[in-house]
Amino acid sequence: MGATGNDGVVVELTNSSNRTCFARNYPRVTLLGPGHGRLIAASGGFFDAATPSGDVSPGARAAFIVSGSWNCSSQANSPHASQLIASLPGGGLVSVALPGGYAPGSNALLLTVPTSCGVWATHVYPYPVAQPTSPLDPLAALRPAILAPTTIEISSPLVYVISLSNPTNASISLNPCRGYVQTFDGMKTSSFEYELNCADAKPIAPGSDESFVIEMPSYPASTGSHQVCWELDGEELNEAPLCAYVTMVN
Repeated sequence: MGATGNDGVVVELTNSSNRTCFARNYPRVTLLGPGHGRLIAASGGFFDAATPSGDVSPGARAAFIVSGSWNCSSQANSPHASQLIASLPGGGLVSVALPGGYAPGSNALLLTVPTSCGVWATHVYPYPVAQPTSPLDPLAALRPAILAPTTIEISSPLVYVISLSNPTNASISLNPCRGYVQTFDGMKTSSFEYELNCADAKPIAPGSDESFVIEMPSYPASTGSHQVCWELDGEELNEAPLCAYVTMVN
C-alpha cells in the first residue's frame, strides 16, 4: 500500500484464542535490510490515524501497518527493508519477508518498506477496517413525475410541472432546499440549473405530493418533436432523468 511518498505493508493476524482481544497497542518492529542493518520502527506514522481501536473476537482478524517514507530522500532509488520481525503486544513473534520490486510479468508492486526517511508501525487494529456508510438521502424515497404540454408555440417559454410524491408513512421535509437540472434534447440551456422554490412548500405528508412549476424560457428549437428532461440533485433520488416529449409549432 502507498500514499503521498509513504509505502508499507499490512501485516494480518488472526485471534486464535477463545477470548476477545482489544486491539490498540503497538508491536515492537525490527526491520532488516542491506546497508542499514537493523532499524527499530517508531510507533505511529502516516497510516496510524486511520487505524481504529476495537474488539477482535475469537477467529477474527487484526492487523498493523509497517511503513516508511522517501519524502526526504534525494536518491533516485530509496533503500528498502528486506525483512520485518514484530513482537506482538500480547506475545508472539511475526516474521515477514519483503521482496520489494515488481513480480515477473506484473505491474503489482510486491511487499516493500522504504527506509530512507524513517520507519513506523501502527497500533494493532481490527481488520478489515469497516468503511463508513453514507447516510441515505432524505429525499431518496420521493417519487417524481413530470407533466408537460404536448404542444406549444415555438416562441413561447416551455412551462411544465414536476410533482414529488411521498409513498412512505413519514413526512419528508424539503429543507434544505434542493437544486435541479433540466435539458432540452440532451443539451444544456441558459436555465440548465436552478433551485426548487421551497419557500412555500410544506413537508410532504405520507401519501401526499408537492408540485412545482418549472419554466424553460429559452431553448434552441425548431418545429417538430423535442425532448425535455428534468432531474433533482442527488444520486439516490432517481436512476434516470424524467423526460417528456413536446411538439413545437409555429
